[in-house]
Amino acid sequence: GQPLPQDSMTLRVSLPARINVLGNPTDAVEGAYATISAAVEIRGGATAAEHEQIAFERASGAAAVFARGRIDDARGFEVEAAALNALLRWVPEFAPALSRRGIALRTWTDVPASSGLAGSSVLVLAVLAALRAHYELDARRCNDYLLAEIAQRAEELEMGIVCG
Repeated sequence: GQPLPQDSMTLRVSLPARINVLGNPTDAVEGAYATISAAVEIRGGATAAEHEQIAFERASGAAAVFARGRIDDARGFEVEAAALNALLRWVPEFAPALSRRGIALRTWTDVPASSGLAGSSVLVLAVLAALRAHYELDARRCNDYLLAEIAQRAEELEMGIVCG
């Protein structure tokens, strides 16, 4: 794919990975056990810039462009599409904002795949934070706690991953 634009108007978001010191995410979901977690200095993130449609690119160079709206055929960009689709589902003001203008999202991660360090959660949250900032969604209503809840639902309902 063609590289996404990078300029002084590009928004950059970075988040740390998470390690569970005690318990696992399903313990918290079940509500019967405590989970103690800590951030580790392994990061993933996203950049956002203007685009006519919805463009996703990975650090590997893989890229795809989608129409502005819900993405049903993610074409290898399941994490990014899950975040966007969940935001559409749970934040009503996002749909009209997305219909007015597009976005170019580039994601990257240093979190090893399947390492138990919440690698998919890091990327879902980075995409959600980039979308919130790019579309200037109300940060009081669409606060960090709400983004965390939406990220959990994105992974569970959009990607089929049980997470905490």
